[in-house]
Amino acid sequence: MASPFSRTVRAAQGDESGVFVVWFGVMVLFSGLWLTWFFWARVALVESSQPMRVSVAQLRQERALTAQFPQSAAEHMRLGQRARLRLAGPSDFQTRVLPVVVTKFDNDSGIGPVQATFSLLNEPFTFADYAGALTGQIDVDVQTVSPARWLMHRVEPTSIPVVGYRVVREYPHDPNAFTQGLAYAAGVLYEGTGLQGRSSVRKVDLATGQVQQMTALPTPYFGEGITIFGDSVVQLTWRSHVGFVYDKESLTLQRDFAYPTEGWGITHDGERLIVSDGTDTLYFWDANTFAEIGRVQVTAMGQPVSNLNELEYVNGLVYANIWQTDRIALIDPVTGQVTAWLDLTGLLTPTEQSQPADVLNGIAYDAVNQRLFVTGKLWPKLFEIDIQ
Repeated sequence: MASPFSRTVRAAQGDESGVFVVWFGVMVLFSGLWLTWFFWARVALVESSQPMRVSVAQLRQERALTAQFPQSAAEHMRLGQRARLRLAGPSDFQTRVLPVVVTKFDNDSGIGPVQATFSLLNEPFTFADYAGALTGQIDVDVQTVSPARWLMHRVEPTSIPVVGYRVVREYPHDPNAFTQGLAYAAGVLYEGTGLQGRSSVRKVDLATGQVQQMTALPTPYFGEGITIFGDSVVQLTWRSHVGFVYDKESLTLQRDFAYPTEGWGITHDGERLIVSDGTDTLYFWDANTFAEIGRVQVTAMGQPVSNLNELEYVNGLVYANIWQTDRIALIDPVTGQVTAWLDLTGLLTPTEQSQPADVLNGIAYDAVNQRLFVTGKLWPKLFEIDIQ
């Protein structure tokens, strides 16, 4: 007859076997889910491919490649999206897969060809480095991952591209305007200014920089960001926890509203207001009640990005001035991840910087003509720029 000790050992062994079976089952399930995700993602990459042929001459020494795609490609691309370019040429050309980011996307008509610009993520290489001595035509296959895939897995990037700019045109700007908000609609530039006793919301003639119409805020208020939503201009204040709504045409005050945080920047995505308060958080507000309906933390390489200031919504991304820097963060509002940094160093000359010019602040987007405008507090100029 087995001793009590032997029965205890066997019972323990039975328990260990049961634990092992459970552990093994969990591992099999996890492996199955991982393999399902892996192959599903690979299939998604293949299914969303949009092949094209481009001239190698287009590559030159550029770090960016612009090409046209059929309209069916529009659903697979958006500004700031990571992608892979597969370069394939003749049989003696080794196929290369390059990590890129979409830095420009033109689908204004919604019916014709889609034009997109892809910039390389790998420094310091150019497309010419990959194409080598190849001439003639080369196949470029664009492979992307759907936004839902990024949302589900919140994959933090291993690097964030820093993109530059080209000045398209300079415009005069009121050097006494402490710019806190900027917006553009129907051919009119709207500006919100700050400082107590000097805060206002105004209409500005873009070409001349002259103020066409202005409503001043009462002295206690320090004006902050503005956005145009429907027929109204919405303006925040800094620490008063009060916002104002104006008629877009007359700038007549229509109502005020309260909110619990500081007010820094504000924009919208067509449905929700998007607000910053100088922290690392973007808040989403109901556009009618101004109640918070969501929020997302902004991160870069997994680290929080604070000092989010003036905001503008551009083709699916939130552009955010980072206070006291010359950079604008391009933010995916779904995940909160910074997809690219726009470096605007050097916009002002040393002489202009020596004048009482303050920090870069103010982003406006002309969605009809796809023009991007930037300026700063007390700056003598406003710039139309292209992202390079």
